[in-house]
Amino acid sequence: MVQLNDSNEDADELREAVTYDSDTGTYNSRSNWTDGETPSLSVAVTVAAATETPVEQLRPLAEVIDTDALDRIFDPSSGAASRYPSTSVSFRYEECHVTVYADGRTVVSRR
Repeated sequence: MVQLNDSNEDADELREAVTYDSDTGTYNSRSNWTDGETPSLSVAVTVAAATETPVEQLRPLAEVIDTDALDRIFDPSSGAASRYPSTSVSFRYEECHVTVYADGRTVVSRR
């Protein structure tokens, strides 16, 4: 499970990479899921940006989804994402609709 706090360098880097698309009303981040960047970390950071909430104040993501399973689905070493490039996982978290895509996108909507 990902441990998040203000000193988490991965979270800080990802937080800076979150963009807002005013046309779609979504917050977006992209990762190649390497160097410690995991889908679960990307979800937490992107939702934090969307809700303007510090990451460490969010409800634990593991209460909503099996974070180990989420990370395994998109683990580059498994090859699953390259075999099934249209794979995505969607769920609700912190009053947001979250979708994680095999190509490394995390898209969050407050709808």
